[in-house]
Amino acid sequence: MEEGLERIIERFGTLHVVVNNAGVYPAKPFEETTPEDWRRAMRVNLEAPFLVTRAALPHLKAAGWGRVVNIVSAAVLTAPPTMVPYVASKMGLIGFTRFLAAAVAPYGVTVNAIAPSMVRTATAERTVGADGGFEFVRSRRAVERTQEPADLVSTLLYVVDEGSGFLTGQTLNVSGGLELLPLECGQERLGERE
Repeated sequence: MEEGLERIIERFGTLHVVVNNAGVYPAKPFEETTPEDWRRAMRVNLEAPFLVTRAALPHLKAAGWGRVVNIVSAAVLTAPPTMVPYVASKMGLIGFTRFLAAAVAPYGVTVNAIAPSMVRTATAERTVGADGGFEFVRSRRAVERTQEPADLVSTLLYVVDEGSGFLTGQTLNVSGGLELLPLECGQERLGERE
């Protein structure tokens, strides 16, 4: 990891932005979740951002300002019962975000999290989005369409902008209003027109 960072510094002269965007989610009932499922989710979703950020932090401090962005998940608000390790690890990443924001603020470094809902990616289409997953999530949010990677770009650009130095320790929920509708409303949406 340090070698890769050194190549970046050599090429660009400095480092200002780190985006931790990794996630694995074994989707299965809690009783079927193995210790290895749990450990893998914690390693990828929580330990990897810790390691990447720890390696990058000296460069961010040396640059005089920096931005760390952790991609978490709106699932921490809805707590799907088949994604316990994922939700636990992403909630841990929110805690890491808040702690680190306080610790590095004196160096001009901010740390924030962005919480999307299910985003259409190749992995999601193969796993949780298959067999109606996208439709299920779409029916439970205010914005009735599948979230695309492009839906996160403006939020990410805002958070990493040099002018956003007063925004830190926050989790920005970019989920299309997933938490606004009651779970039981399903297809019978509030205010739905016939």
